Amino acid sequence: MMGWRARIRAWVKGQSRKPWAIAVLRILVAGYMWTLYASARKRVVIPRETQALIDQKTPMLVGNWHGRLFLIAPFWQHKIGLPLCVISSPHADGLIVGGAAEVLGIRALRGTRGGQGGGAKVMREGLRALKDGSCLILNPDGPNGPRQVLGSGAAALAQLSGVPFVAITYSGSAGRILMDKWDRGFMARYFSKLTFAVSAPLYFDKDQDRESIRQQIETVMNEQLWDIDAIYGRPKIEPD
Repeated sequence: MMGWRARIRAWVKGQSRKPWAIAVLRILVAGYMWTLYASARKRVVIPRETQALIDQKTPMLVGNWHGRLFLIAPFWQHKIGLPLCVISSPHADGLIVGGAAEVLGIRALRGTRGGQGGGAKVMREGLRALKDGSCLILNPDGPNGPRQVLGSGAAALAQLSGVPFVAITYSGSAGRILMDKWDRGFMARYFSKLTFAVSAPLYFDKDQDRESIRQQIETVMNEQLWDIDAIYGRPKIEPD
């Protein structure tokens, strides 16, 4: 028999999946994102060539691992300021976190890789968004992993879009790695030191081998994460 604590947790989880709860939670999560970001002492690392693309308002494809997505929306709106679309899961968790990003001014495209045609639809919408002048951010190991492993869809977008690709991540002085979660997400604390990093741009040819593109992006994203975590003495989080 289910204990009373388990019954309460199941009830809360069930309520959180209802439309009214999602509408409330997306606002609360957006507020949490922004206040957590605003309270931090921030350092930003952006290479000169990437800053030039930002200054020229160049559409970019942006890669960010699922475990470091929480503070990207407020950082982007505060420090980058270009139009941005995010691909988020149509499931409840994606609706809440993606909805929070929308509250902060980022457009969400609903769909995930492998989901009943959703991947193809989001691929088309993502290419259209880039063509229309927006940047597009991917969490290419979401929503369920494997952790820090790039899917073929992200490599295809990078190749077909023809736009520069940059990786983005962050780490901090205070917080914890959620070891009980598949993505080993980092949850920062209020008033901590945070370092945000955007990589130098990568460019890909239409006739380039797609697997080599996938491996190159995955390597850049993982090395960027490890370098930023090393600043704060955090252990290396290996791919799943």
